[in-house]
Amino acid sequence: MTEWEHDHHHHHHGYRQHFTCVMLIIDVHLGRRRNRRRYITFLTANRRTHLSNVIVTVGHTVTFSLVFLDQNGNPMVTTPLPDGPPTWTDTTPATGTLTPAASGLTATELATGVGADTVTVALAVGGTSFSASIDLTVQDVPQVLTSVQIAATVE
Repeated sequence: MTEWEHDHHHHHHGYRQHFTCVMLIIDVHLGRRRNRRRYITFLTANRRTHLSNVIVTVGHTVTFSLVFLDQNGNPMVTTPLPDGPPTWTDTTPATGTLTPAASGLTATELATGVGADTVTVALAVGGTSFSASIDLTVQDVPQVLTSVQIAATVE
């Protein structure tokens, strides 16, 4: 947990961030391009969160990222250390190559074959368990342009 103090005219107010939730961000993109589709789901303590209908095409890369949130829904200033590295698994390795980062806080899956896959992540923080499963459908059909998105990024 992070603690900081705010000093204003000799009045001291203590603020403390409390870790309450894990957010899982799922980005679908092609190669290193910035164009992406984003899915977000929240992991609830001691319950499995399920996200379905993530449909990708062979060649897409899916990036999974865990973000730790405080009581106000903001990212923690200091990321809590999980009790151990988060565990990432997939049910159908033939549909894609799942590669967790060394820290376990992110993972990527390159969609390589047609089929249905379920990617699962499980972790514990301070003895509290969090888990999520994401249903991926990988297809190899011609993509049809249906919209153009304007993405503005401030860096």
